[in-house]
Amino acid sequence: MKALWKRLSNLGVNTTQSQYEQKSITLSNQIAMAVSVFLSVMIFLMYFLHQVLFVVIGLGINVLLSVLVLVLNSYNKTNTSRFLLSVIPALVIVLSSAISKSIGMSATVIFYITPRMGTIIACIFPVLLFGLYDKKRMFLALIWDISMLVFYDQIHEFFGVYIQNLPYLSSQYSAITAGSTLIIIFMIAAILFLQILNIRFESEIRKQKDILEEQKEEIEEQRNDLNQKNEKITSSINYARRIQTAMLPRQEILQNLLPESFILFRPRELVSGDFYFFVQKNEKIIIAAIDCTGHGIPGAFMSLIGNDLLNDIILSKNILNPDQILTELHKGVRFALKQEETENRDGMDLALCVFDKKNNILEFAGAKNPLILIQNQVLSQTKGDSNPIGGLQKINEERSFTKHTFKTDIPTTVYIFSDGFQDQFGGELSQKFMIKNLRDLLLEIHEKPMPTQKQILEKTFENWLGIKNKQIDDVLLIGFKC
Repeated sequence: MKALWKRLSNLGVNTTQSQYEQKSITLSNQIAMAVSVFLSVMIFLMYFLHQVLFVVIGLGINVLLSVLVLVLNSYNKTNTSRFLLSVIPALVIVLSSAISKSIGMSATVIFYITPRMGTIIACIFPVLLFGLYDKKRMFLALIWDISMLVFYDQIHEFFGVYIQNLPYLSSQYSAITAGSTLIIIFMIAAILFLQILNIRFESEIRKQKDILEEQKEEIEEQRNDLNQKNEKITSSINYARRIQTAMLPRQEILQNLLPESFILFRPRELVSGDFYFFVQKNEKIIIAAIDCTGHGIPGAFMSLIGNDLLNDIILSKNILNPDQILTELHKGVRFALKQEETENRDGMDLALCVFDKKNNILEFAGAKNPLILIQNQVLSQTKGDSNPIGGLQKINEERSFTKHTFKTDIPTTVYIFSDGFQDQFGGELSQKFMIKNLRDLLLEIHEKPMPTQKQILEKTFENWLGIKNKQIDDVLLIGFKC
């Protein structure tokens, strides 16, 4: 029932109308429905209790009018429906009153005053339904209704009903009529006053709405501008990713060099500050896991510098000792970034291995990053030197790195990595994974096939990350068996 009332109340209402017009149409629908229900009850009472046919007919006309209002509103004829609802009720009330009394209906004070009161109340409808927003229709309808009220007695006399012949004092009738009229006039004045306040209020709201619309349009323009810029930036980053991807050696090549190997590479963003490097030179395999300063675009630029320098040092200068490779790389980074002349402190941490397959010898040098080696179920961690590649360096300081040598004539599993995996926050307490847990995990899985190891490491990282934490750094971990 409530849903039906709401649906009928909103007949003819749409978003293109002003707020007042929407309220006015809703009110006309609600008045029409209320009048229909009330008059239907009155028809029942008048016909079965008093057998007053003309009153019943008059009330029935008003019921049909109320239904017509709803129908017109449903077809968006809202002005027509409101105008009819403003002028017809007063006419029907006066005519049905006069005709019924002319044919012998009881002419007591109640039956004479009640229609007049109904006519007075009908005068409120134009003010409610049109108000100051449609002054022309309001005044036309109001003049009509007031005319019905002013000529109330004359209309009755036209049908042969004279006030002096009624069985009560005309002074009594006049007093009631005057008092009721004053009350209605006061109500009309109050409604108009409230509408004036409402107009001012809605005017202020419209001004604020216009300001908000302007701001919304400005925000929308800014948003579109940002989206365009974001698309351009994203496009540029994607292009940078393609360049970086092309720079990195294909992992299939590593599989050919070291069949039992894997690379777990998970950039935090589209491009990475971590990168891997491997190449074969003079029957030696050089493989490195490098972590450049920063991540994203800055780190990616550093990775390009580092990759070019490593290729030059190893392939052009034919330097194959890991400690010497790191020393030359340090010099190259400082020269490329002009760190002796500027305050630039960018650099990289890395772990680099040189594997001599022919002689079963593994050499390692590290700049801050370690190497993990497992032989005979025993895990050993060899730390890299405490200094990074590039960055701050004291005057006259000669930076060098330490070479570590391992025999690999027994089954040996080697891991080198950046700090992204162990430094990732996660778990129930949102804490770092830590290097100890990574060592324990690597020892636990080191005998498994390399593809399986990679899957376990990926799943472990995903589970540790969970849904509440975000990846904070690039992740790079390389494993291979000698």
